[in-house]
Amino acid sequence: MSGLRPTAPTNLAMPNYVTAWLGRPEQTVLGHGFAEKKLALRWWKDALADVGLDAWSVTVDPLGTGATELTRGTLFALGKQATDDDSTFNFLLHVLAWGSGTGSRNNRRRVAAFAEEDTRHDHLELLQAAARIVRSDDPDAPRRAYGTLIRRGGGVIPALGPAFFTKFLYFAGAGEGSTPCLILDARVASSLYEAGWTDLPRSARKNGYSFSYNWYTDTYVSYCELLKGWADAHGSKTRSDEIERALFAGPKETPPA
Repeated sequence: MSGLRPTAPTNLAMPNYVTAWLGRPEQTVLGHGFAEKKLALRWWKDALADVGLDAWSVTVDPLGTGATELTRGTLFALGKQATDDDSTFNFLLHVLAWGSGTGSRNNRRRVAAFAEEDTRHDHLELLQAAARIVRSDDPDAPRRAYGTLIRRGGGVIPALGPAFFTKFLYFAGAGEGSTPCLILDARVASSLYEAGWTDLPRSARKNGYSFSYNWYTDTYVSYCELLKGWADAHGSKTRSDEIERALFAGPKETPPA
């Protein structure tokens, strides 16, 4: 384990509460989503219009299936369609909306990073390159894809740091692959810390720690490998993202019926 680039302890055990979330990915993963009242759709409409991007919109039903929630399953499908600039930007917007809920922190800066046509193209090319890596089934995909989007001090794309670009990578790969790319955000990191990954990077704050962090590539890769190992140990049909979903929920939330 490196003190500079912390990796998961080799003997770290999966928290007991996670088991209740496993075995029903249709409910716990694919169906995990939010209805319109849980998404800031009006904010997105106004923010996009403010920078001349009103040709795009965010909705709970981007596939036109009559869906009433924007779910992980929908985002997996959008990710498969994201093969050019327009479809990739549409995909990214819905990933950001899903990941933000009713909040809009830093989203105005994220939208502004795509306002100018030339810059938008460059950023979307970068995202498409990362998505191709994720879909390649390369066992080193988490390292290569994460390394494409990270830089010292933040993400390569302004305001698109690891907490959100790992969501993009995850949905682009549909949680599949030899070692799937997974979401790593503050809630997941906090659960890992509580589980015993005590040198996980964090910042001190008045009432504890903040786990919003610009993760090292080694740390992200170790995280993806850890959850893949836990999934394999539980059973061949267990998905890594079932475990991520449980860690996001934490010990106090019960899985959906």
